[in-house]
Amino acid sequence: MHFSNEYQAAMAAVTKASLLCRRLQGDLIGQTMTKEDRSPVTLADYCSQMLICRELSMAFPDDEIIAEEHSQDLLEGTAPDLADRILEIAREYAGPSTDRNQVFQWIDHGRDVKSSRQWVLDPIDGTKGFLRGGQFAVALGLIIDGEVVLGVLGCPNLDYDDNHIGSVLGATKGSGAFEYCLDEPALFRSICVSKTMPGPELSFVEGVESGHSDHSTQDQIKKYSAQTAPSLFAWTPKQNMQWWQKAMPVSTYGYNPQKRRSIDKRYGTMRLVF
Repeated sequence: MHFSNEYQAAMAAVTKASLLCRRLQGDLIGQTMTKEDRSPVTLADYCSQMLICRELSMAFPDDEIIAEEHSQDLLEGTAPDLADRILEIAREYAGPSTDRNQVFQWIDHGRDVKSSRQWVLDPIDGTKGFLRGGQFAVALGLIIDGEVVLGVLGCPNLDYDDNHIGSVLGATKGSGAFEYCLDEPALFRSICVSKTMPGPELSFVEGVESGHSDHSTQDQIKKYSAQTAPSLFAWTPKQNMQWWQKAMPVSTYGYNPQKRRSIDKRYGTMRLVF
């Protein structure tokens, strides 16, 4: 496998963070604050970033890390007890001698480094879904010389099968993509893009949050493609967790701008996921 050391480190870090986030999702009282941009951030966001950056700092200390959270926001936040809870959890993983400064260093690790190797991290993608008790993801990727070469996505509430909840998806350039059971990594399977061409029997995957989706434009595209199957909505409550399995394998294609001038004028040539 290409980038096997990086892949193993990323899988281990994301798996560890995903298990912790799933645990923390069950108890959200006092775990949330609001950042300057008015976006919510939770205890799990910081703990996930802390764990992953700590793992990367030990495996690849000279790599740059571009991550969403910053310890300065934590210091200036509206939840004064949050730092104490993060420290408490850090000591579970790094030992009782861990202090607050060390925790902040892990959260910010790689931020001031300039390197051709850049890890890009969203410790919780879908904070609103996390707060609702629904779907969210831990997302980590590696860029080398401007090219994405690796990606790992932890989905703690996504069904692996009828008997296991929680999946981790990973891929490296040139080596394919795989889905692993979060609780039993020995269970895994390869995943790929479907060879099925677009047609009315395929379903759109749409976002639930209006701020992330333009449903009226999507309706126009569905009408143009003669799609009749109902859409599948991503990041929905637990009863619809299996949208990913239903949507995978997926098929993508680009629209002809000559046929859809009104859409392309606003959005450019589009790639749609079914």
